[in-house]
Amino acid sequence: MLEELAELSPKLHLDIVDIFSQPELAEDEDFSRVPP
Repeated sequence: MLEELAELSPKLHLDIVDIFSQPELAEDEDFSRVPP
């Protein structure tokens, strides 16, 4: 749903980070956990 919303406006940009397959990227962005 967020992907579809981001496609509606050129001002919006959505980055999806899989913290399990890219833990180093999650650390760079200071993500420590994922909500349920």
